[in-house]
Amino acid sequence: MGGKEQKLSGLSRRPLGMRRQSRLPVVWLLIADILVGRYWKREPTGKEFVVQSILGINHGSIGLSYLFPSTAPFFCPKLTFLHQGVVPWDDPTTPDIKSSASLLALALPKLNPFILNPNATFRQFTSGNRIDVGLWTVGSETLVLATNMNYAKVTVSLVDLSISVNGSGTAGITQVFDSGANMSSDGKGFTFESVGSGAFVVTT
Repeated sequence: MGGKEQKLSGLSRRPLGMRRQSRLPVVWLLIADILVGRYWKREPTGKEFVVQSILGINHGSIGLSYLFPSTAPFFCPKLTFLHQGVVPWDDPTTPDIKSSASLLALALPKLNPFILNPNATFRQFTSGNRIDVGLWTVGSETLVLATNMNYAKVTVSLVDLSISVNGSGTAGITQVFDSGANMSSDGKGFTFESVGSGAFVVTT
């Protein structure tokens, strides 16, 4: 693809591939191949940063490291685990990426009780219209962490996700992260902007 749109779906296969090749219980997602002329033709936007991060989480990563086209290809010296509530990046980077990374980091206290809960039931789902979804169920609540791999507006329904909401309308749904996503007014699904992402807690 050209410089404006990047092929994001291939990133979802990297953490799973690493897990199959390793006996380690912890999998890091290093978003590599992004040097100019290789994967990225430009620096990613903040929303694209979030898409890549959520793809990693939904496919088994519990740690994230990020390298930018303007920096040398080395690991960030201050790597932190997801359960510490920080998504790292290498400076200097764009204000847009810093803003989006901070937004995601601030949402982690609401995501971690699901993602890091050893008793959670997890399943991953990719819709036919390229919405990548991770679902963690704890008791009667399900965390829906989803990201749009399209450069166009897309909607996914609760029926597609095999989720039934306890209550009418949006009463049983709480949005806990917003990077260009929202629930439909009738409570029957979620709508994502171009490369938008969101997290919702659904009471079933």
